[in-house]
Order: sequence, then C-alpha cells, then structure tokens
Amino acid sequence: MRTTSIDDLFVHNREWADRMERERPGFFTGL
Repeated sequence: MRTTSIDDLFVHNREWADRMERERPGFFTGL
C-alpha cells in the first residue's frame, strides 16, 4: 500500500481545481 504525502495531495488538488475551472468556468465562485 502506497502512502500519499500531504504534498502529493495538494498537487493533485491543484491540478483538479485547475481542470474544473477550465471545464466549468465560475465553478468555484458559484459555490
């Protein structure tokens, strides 16, 4: 089992957030 470091989580979260904002502009401002 691979443990994920907190740094990995932040990197993946940033990539996901960037992708969501590209696919759905205003997604986060609408929350």
